[in-house]
This record gives sequence, C-alpha cells and structure tokens, in this order.
Amino acid sequence: MNFVGLVSGGKDSLYSCYYMVSQGWCLKGFVYADPVQPYSYLFHSVNLNVVEHQAQAAGVPCVKVEVSGIKEDEAPGFAKGLSDALRLLGADSVVTGAIRSEYQRVRFDSICEAAQAKSFSPLWHKREETLLRAYLDDGFEFMLSGVYAMGLGPEWVGRAIGREDVSALLELSKKYGFSAVGEGGEYESLVVYCPLFKHRLNIRGTIRRGPVSTEYLIDKVNP
Repeated sequence: MNFVGLVSGGKDSLYSCYYMVSQGWCLKGFVYADPVQPYSYLFHSVNLNVVEHQAQAAGVPCVKVEVSGIKEDEAPGFAKGLSDALRLLGADSVVTGAIRSEYQRVRFDSICEAAQAKSFSPLWHKREETLLRAYLDDGFEFMLSGVYAMGLGPEWVGRAIGREDVSALLELSKKYGFSAVGEGGEYESLVVYCPLFKHRLNIRGTIRRGPVSTEYLIDKVNP
C-alpha cells in the first residue's frame, strides 16, 4: 500500500508512519497543513518549518498545503490540497496520528473521503502509557516544543523526553486531567530522530513565554 503521512513534526504522526512502514507499507512522502491563522482548530501550527527537514532526513518528498486556519474552512481547503498531493506523490492512502480525538478522526476521515483516499489511524484507541513508552523503546527522540496545560511548566519545554519524564508526565496527566499524549492541545512535541531518519536533526531555538504557555521556537536546523 502506497501512503502519505499527514505529519505535524510531532511524535504521534511520525510514529504512525514508522509503524505502517514496519508493516510493509510504502511511505511516498509527508504532507502537512500550514495554517494562515496562527492557531488552528485541527492542525498543528508550531515549528512547521522543521517538517521539511524531517522529510529530508527520511529521504521522502514533502508537500505543504496552505489552509485558512478558520474552523469552518480549513478541512474543505485541505481536502483539495491533499488530493493534489496524493496524485503528485503516487499514493492512495493517508496515515494520521489520531489517537482518541473524535473531532480529529471524523474530520480526517471526511477530508480523505473528499480527496478520494483511504484513511488509516494505526494508533487509534491505544493506551497513552503504552504509546509513550513504545516511542522511546523504538528509538524515537523527541521534545516538548510547546506547553499549554495547567501542570506543565516552562521546565518541560525544549529538552529531550526520557523514561523518567514519561512517568512524570503520566502522573501529571492524572493529577490535572489532561491527555498524557497531548492530543487535546495540552502540549506539542517535536521529533529530532526516529528509525525513519537517516540522521538526527540538530536544532537550535528560542523560548517564548506567554501568560499561560511556553514555546520553543526553532530558529535553525542542521543535519
């Protein structure tokens, strides 16, 4: 099966691609949405400039699809761009990193139907703890690039996540009631290495603090 990964740069979307490749599917490229508005209801918007570098590290093409970022318009607009990307890359299926969000899954399924593509979410309804530990077990290296939930302070941003961090994150998610995988927008992640990549990404960034959030904005990426 030839597929494209709907990639945000984060752990869930890239792990979904990795998993499907491990099952014998052929990864034809990455596709990502670039919202014009700074915040999107559906799509990741932090450090999207890194996705192109991730695609280069994986040795696959990358297609950017610009979307409005307006709630009512972004899904139909992305469907047209996705259809064009599928033809360009020679794929008929789309793999996403959706885990538990019905909002995401329903809209991704609708987008893929409009683009005449099959939609697959291999992480759907997997246990959050199982996934977080599997990412590390399978060689993923990632950081939190933005935190937006109570319980997640600036100390979480811009550093590699290890096994002890996973345990701490799980405890905080229980205490404060947020998704441990960040699927509700509680945090954003960024993958700097995974088994799909031929090399690790060396990144440099700056911290931006807001009233209720902290982000690590990537300024430079070197192979």
